[in-house]
Amino acid sequence: MKKKVITVSIVVYILTILFSETVFAFTQATYLGHSNGNNIICEPKADDIRYQYKSINGIHYRRLYNFTTHKPLSDRERF
Repeated sequence: MKKKVITVSIVVYILTILFSETVFAFTQATYLGHSNGNNIICEPKADDIRYQYKSINGIHYRRLYNFTTHKPLSDRERF
């Protein structure tokens, strides 16, 4: 009985390996810009706005910074 259970489990394992399908996620490439001759110009849809951190004399400051235009959006605030 024990030998039969082992044999059946091995057969089931082999069959699942043989008949299983590999599933891949398909992502479609997005076109973000327009063509200028041979070059493709990508235009961002939104500005990249994040906090920029700095430590002055051991005191930590942060400010909002637009990394797309390289300009600060707020004054430094202590946190």
